[in-house]
Amino acid sequence: MDKITFLGKKPILWILLLALFLRVLGAFYLGNTVSGLSGAQDEISYSMLGQRFAEGHGLTFPQNWYPWIKADAPQSYYSAAMSLFLAGVYMVFGYTPLLARLITAFFSTLIVGLIYLLGRRFFNEKVALFSAIIAAGYAYLIFYGVTLVTETPFIFCLLASLYLAYEIIETPNWWKWGALGIVLAIAVLFRMAVIFFVPVLLGWIFLRQPQKRAFVFVPIVLIILAVLPFTLHNYRTWGKLLVLEAQFGHVFWNGNHPDHHGNFHPYKVFPIPDDVLASDNDVEITNQLLRMGIQNVVNDPGNFAMLTLTRLREFFKFWPTTDSNILANLLRVFSFGIMWPFSLWGIWLSRKQWRELIPIYLFMLIHTGVYAITWTMIRYRIPLDALLIPFAGLAVVDLTGRFQARRRTSTVSSKPL
Repeated sequence: MDKITFLGKKPILWILLLALFLRVLGAFYLGNTVSGLSGAQDEISYSMLGQRFAEGHGLTFPQNWYPWIKADAPQSYYSAAMSLFLAGVYMVFGYTPLLARLITAFFSTLIVGLIYLLGRRFFNEKVALFSAIIAAGYAYLIFYGVTLVTETPFIFCLLASLYLAYEIIETPNWWKWGALGIVLAIAVLFRMAVIFFVPVLLGWIFLRQPQKRAFVFVPIVLIILAVLPFTLHNYRTWGKLLVLEAQFGHVFWNGNHPDHHGNFHPYKVFPIPDDVLASDNDVEITNQLLRMGIQNVVNDPGNFAMLTLTRLREFFKFWPTTDSNILANLLRVFSFGIMWPFSLWGIWLSRKQWRELIPIYLFMLIHTGVYAITWTMIRYRIPLDALLIPFAGLAVVDLTGRFQARRRTSTVSSKPL
């Protein structure tokens, strides 16, 4: 295994300290106010819900709220998990968004550690360290690591679940299965879209691990137990089955609205028909919008195809645009804009390891597919960025190795005979 000594005997500790320092700086820059900077507008909603819950008003808003929520009324649109996390912080320490930012900064630092562990497992120590350095200074991970949205807890649980999956393949035991169930359950609570990947991951482990296969039911049971209280609450509130949030129908309808004219834009939203809103029931509204969205696709599949392509354009956008502010353009160019060529080269270099990397590839395909057919924003891509970083680390190690070899060859050839 390659060794790196330029940062001492434990360079990863220094890298993690650097990552924490940068994230703490980011937290203090955003401060104790919640303004929803570019790409993180949802933090206003989550923080408001957390504050209201801490004050005894439940997960409600003090005024009419996007997209159809009435003042002081129950709602199941926004992530209850993120709102309750903030409520817990506010209940203990008072309304202190800065403290919540510092907590998420800590978990964002742990994400850097998990990227290091995955890089070491897939490749080697040198690649892992370069991957950690990239992750420590990666602008999107820093920014979303200190904004009050679901990215940081979700990415942490996603990476932890992947690492545990490989651990179970090597040395299965009940506590690893239990830990996998816990992090997958939390991932589902923070980002329900991952539910499409969960059976794929568990199925892969089941096929790769012939021993103690019955333990696969441990994470399944834990996920059900975690989701069940929210499902029961939704049923009591609306009288209809709703697993977690009432978002999917709305985003699918809005993302495939004919007035996009085949050119998707993530900030273009359309008014919901009054007859749909008349039910005043989150589940009925989102289900009816889902049916309308499906009908839009059936009526004009060509438009759906163009919208899917332009959603992919938004998903993988790495260039500056005139309709984005300076901060958004800087984040985009000096993170993904620089990294993606290295990641692609790293994926090519790792092609002989494709069997081992199957869960990573499948998550990338499923995650991209879910948002390609519904609704996308750049921040929904950030989990992919975290998984692409080890490949970028592999490319950096390969290219630096080639450069050093060329320099040695040039030095030798330039010496007089």
